[in-house]
Amino acid sequence: MYAKTPACAEEAYLNAVGYVGSFILTYPLWNEYLIKIWNRKELWCLAFRDETIRGHNTNNFSEVAIRIFKDEVLSRVKAYNVITLMDFCATTLENYYSRGLQEFSNYRNAGPRFFLEKMRKRAIDSENPIKQEHVKKNEFNECQFSVSCGSEVHCVDVLSACCSCSAGRLGKFCKHQFAIYYYYNICGKNFPPVEAKEKHQIAYLALGEEAPQ
Repeated sequence: MYAKTPACAEEAYLNAVGYVGSFILTYPLWNEYLIKIWNRKELWCLAFRDETIRGHNTNNFSEVAIRIFKDEVLSRVKAYNVITLMDFCATTLENYYSRGLQEFSNYRNAGPRFFLEKMRKRAIDSENPIKQEHVKKNEFNECQFSVSCGSEVHCVDVLSACCSCSAGRLGKFCKHQFAIYYYYNICGKNFPPVEAKEKHQIAYLALGEEAPQ
């Protein structure tokens, strides 16, 4: 399921059904089950899927959003009428998001800064660091870069904030994007908000005109 390439997924499948390797015992019913689900590998195997969010991914995002709303906003309290539910959404929900945004803008949440330091250790301070000559800008598109990491070359699109690596292909900030920021001072929209300008924007979102300049 979590194979990075179709070749690795194919090898794992053949190993599971007993065509390669002899250390895994196989059974007829087990092989029949694997063959059936392998015919639908594009639906569940990540190596055969693209960035489109569908199926279980969509359900997971929806379930997480509803769980946060029930636990944090409604405090797991049942609202028995529409008026009470609207009051929760109009007052409690707004206060919940406002507190979270103010906490972040007042530097009380160090998570993004620690995350950026972790990316620096992986990209620059590791045993195999990404050097400046490993990062090359596309001469036809200033928003696209190629980053060499060992024997692999990853393509990074700063405009869409995506990387061809397994960590960043869905829009997560990865070490290859950090290398571009480190050497070219270019960051995408998924860059961790650690600068003062971004803090002020978040404070303005929470407080409006009352946000300090």
